[in-house]
Amino acid sequence: MSPPTNFEVSDQDDYDYPEYTDGRDTQGDNIIEGTTMSLKDFARKSEQSYKTFITKTIKLVRNGSLTEEQTNEIADNIISFEKNLSKLAFGANKSTENMTITQLSQTISEKFPMAEVLQKDFNVIGIKIENNTNVIVKNVDYYKSVGKLLESMENTNILANYILWTYVKRMAEAEGTLLHKIYLEYKRNTSISEYDKSKSTDD
Repeated sequence: MSPPTNFEVSDQDDYDYPEYTDGRDTQGDNIIEGTTMSLKDFARKSEQSYKTFITKTIKLVRNGSLTEEQTNEIADNIISFEKNLSKLAFGANKSTENMTITQLSQTISEKFPMAEVLQKDFNVIGIKIENNTNVIVKNVDYYKSVGKLLESMENTNILANYILWTYVKRMAEAEGTLLHKIYLEYKRNTSISEYDKSKSTDD
């Protein structure tokens, strides 16, 4: 079991992207090769597109039962929480331990239903997850840091909404679903080629 790496948004500074260090301009922005944009520009654009993806999905799933303010608040909280997770994942020390689901849950937080979350993933392949199931956990410090983050949160709805969002987003990635069109729009808006094209038009 490893920390997630496929975050849609990141709390990392531009200088933490080593693959672009040779393309840094005189003003300190990393320039993505073959385009006219900086990583800061791309990150801002991507984050806004991600928020639009979330809000459109919420409106469709909830059938417009939430106000615009409520929808935006949920989206902002999801993005903020994901940024925190990405920061913890990239900053964690590399270490591996063998432990049970119960021990892992204790390492993280009583607020996080680890067995329940894992069971949903393993239902697809028919594997039952129990509290005494042994797992090999990589980057244990990440999970400890997540535990501290969860313990510091006063609003548990943020965690619940984020967990729900990860499943809804996975559904949106599947072809043939009502959400897939929204997902494709999001991916187009966050592609480097499409963004550079729109930026050139604006200029």
